[in-house]
Amino acid sequence: MKWVKRLALFLVLTFAVAGSWIYYLVRASLPDIDGDVELEGLSAPVSVVRDANGVASLRAEDRLDSSRALGFVHAQERFFQMDLMRRRAAGELAELVGSGALDLDRKHRVHRMRARAERSVAELSAPELARLEVYTEGVNAGLAALGASPFEYLLLGKSHGAGLSKTASSSSRRCSSSSTTPTDNTNRRSG
Repeated sequence: MKWVKRLALFLVLTFAVAGSWIYYLVRASLPDIDGDVELEGLSAPVSVVRDANGVASLRAEDRLDSSRALGFVHAQERFFQMDLMRRRAAGELAELVGSGALDLDRKHRVHRMRARAERSVAELSAPELARLEVYTEGVNAGLAALGASPFEYLLLGKSHGAGLSKTASSSSRRCSSSSTTPTDNTNRRSG
């Protein structure tokens, strides 16, 4: 009878520790939306104000600061969704969610969105490229400022990776509006 009590105590303690650890990881993966944050690279303070629904509005002195802060906010609140859109458009979803997405990846790879994004980045004007670079830096800073990977990655047992590149950032933004897939060969262009 004594061993049953010990086993029950062990199980209760194990579940309490596991529950606390899961709570900590999920809580650490959420953005801190109150207070001030030091964001390296800003030329002037940027204000992020949230309305009653939590929707962020940014006020900045210039577009570069606004882009950097926007990238920071996007990473803190939506990095998983950004990564999901990028991977889906590039045909790399199976890398994150497993082989069940291989058919979807094959359908999306015909669009060559990664190559299109690279071409788009190469064709940007200097001011546009500067905004994309600081946006990407803001995304990477926002991701680094989280106490843990976004919780969706924790659920999948995956890592969010090293951050975001200019091409991936461009791909995420460009592909969010281009998520259609041709259903037959009549819609595909050769070349």
